[in-house]
Amino acid sequence: MHLRILDFPGDIFRLIMEQCIFTLGIRHAMRARLVCKAFNTWLTDAAFTTRAFEVEMRTTERLKPKRLSRPDTKWIARMLRERATADNRDHCELLIFIRVAVELILDFRGDEHGLGREECLEAVCMFYAEELGNLAADVIDPAQVPQRSIPLTTAEALHSCLGPAASMGDTYIVGVCLRMIPGPAPALTALKLAIKAAARGGYIETLQQLWTPLQYYPQYMDDVWQGAFCAACHGGHEHLCHELLARNQIDVKEMRRVYNSSFVEASAGNRVKIMHLILEKLPPGTGLANYDGYKQPMHQACAHGAIDAVQLMLSLGANVIANHVEVAASHGHAATCTLLLRACSLMGRDFYSKMLWQAFLVAGVRGYARISNSLANVLVQTAECGSFMEGCILRFTTYDQADSIRLLYWINRRLYPAPSEYAFGYHDAKYALDKAMSRGFGSVVRAILELEESMNVRGDGGKELMRSALASGNPYIVEILADMRGEKADAVALLKSYWYTARPSRMFPTRPEISDLVENFDDHRSYRLE
Repeated sequence: MHLRILDFPGDIFRLIMEQCIFTLGIRHAMRARLVCKAFNTWLTDAAFTTRAFEVEMRTTERLKPKRLSRPDTKWIARMLRERATADNRDHCELLIFIRVAVELILDFRGDEHGLGREECLEAVCMFYAEELGNLAADVIDPAQVPQRSIPLTTAEALHSCLGPAASMGDTYIVGVCLRMIPGPAPALTALKLAIKAAARGGYIETLQQLWTPLQYYPQYMDDVWQGAFCAACHGGHEHLCHELLARNQIDVKEMRRVYNSSFVEASAGNRVKIMHLILEKLPPGTGLANYDGYKQPMHQACAHGAIDAVQLMLSLGANVIANHVEVAASHGHAATCTLLLRACSLMGRDFYSKMLWQAFLVAGVRGYARISNSLANVLVQTAECGSFMEGCILRFTTYDQADSIRLLYWINRRLYPAPSEYAFGYHDAKYALDKAMSRGFGSVVRAILELEESMNVRGDGGKELMRSALASGNPYIVEILADMRGEKADAVALLKSYWYTARPSRMFPTRPEISDLVENFDDHRSYRLE
């Protein structure tokens, strides 16, 4: 088997090696290095021996993919066309360089790097196609293997170029890929993804290019058309939607299902004009099929913060359910959540209060400070259902959200000025504190002890808490309690006492972290436990 081997200069080779490591891992990169090491004097330099390269990799946390400059792309294109050396090499190792070159070329963005990209990609594709022919002629007997099986297994790099090129609307590169991929048409999966990418970006010319090879898959034409139409709706490209509707060959009953899916995509993308277009296309006297109160479109719009789409569906009579408020709050969309809560206020005070607390709980669990603060102000002004607070403090503790707990205490004291009227008190806080200590949530422990005065952290209650912290074996919690009590020496004395009273299986000072903590508590070395 005779294959041409690329003769890369040092700087280009290093760049491709780094990209190869980033993409495929060091093992493949080291194997690929052996392919070209005999063709350049730079590779024999002692600074780039195998051992030195491995040491360099160990000291680098993560190599970031780099970009080629315009002269580099020109040079690669010329090398791929002109300079080559005949030799016997493993095709798999050479394929690594081709894939890496394709990824580097497709990584270009902007005018400063875009020049020279097309011809470089074309050269890579031409080189790959030529080597593919050599491999097939030397290794595989065409009489025994079906024609389509070879391109599908070995033209993976060419198929991978198709999707990114289509998503950028690059008609030239798409044309090169379609021309160089062996066989009459690309693989169906790659073609469908490329069509959806072009439709989502609104590139009509690119879509027309990709539609031509689709004739080889007539049985999948309707399915591909539906995916393209939904993608165009999500991207908000009204002109492309009209273009696709002109190509439509689906019957009316099936189109209602297509409009359903498209309406959901348009809602997720906050495309109000597309939503109006879909509603206008529905037959007179009919509506969206299988949607009870726009449930699924509302869900997608709330998840993506599509406030205009939510406003439109509310005006069309959509019902607000608890799940919609939770979804908007859990994704941190404050404006959408406020709009939904305003609609909830028209459904009764009890439901509105419940939704307020539910939104506050979900946002607090996720740690969204902006929406949590906004909801806290509303809760202080309008809500009185303090029974929800008991569940909130436990949930916030479970998810290690100290700021949310502080906000909850602020609400509790604003709603109920007298301590005897608090919605939750010592027992709820103690249960949450025990959970935080057992899980090692130091910020939550500190927040509860600072805000819950009944804990008496500097008195006898603090001593009992210290014993619990010692029993947990977490030095971080012990250090927080000792710092809040202001008596680190006393903490060491407690630990020493615990050493003598605990069972042998519970002798935590034997753990190195506890011993280190005790040693650093105070300069009195007499407390050190040997």
